[in-house]
Amino acid sequence: MKSKSELRVAIIGGRIGGAAAAVALQRGGIRAEIFEQAPVIKERGRCWCWNASSICPLFKKWGIYDEIESKSYLM
Repeated sequence: MKSKSELRVAIIGGRIGGAAAAVALQRGGIRAEIFEQAPVIKERGRCWCWNASSICPLFKKWGIYDEIESKSYLM
């Protein structure tokens, strides 16, 4: 069996669930990589929105805000 540091996990989907899973895995010593089909992360329909007042503080806390911002349309 591989050690945690040797494990690699592919996460399909770069929205809040994928980001949260990647952060949790990486904090646990497991390499996680996110794959997202959309060229940028932005609002999609009425059910999803990157709301700056609610979600961006989490991304900043997790240390992934700058990378996500560079690939997104944050509101």
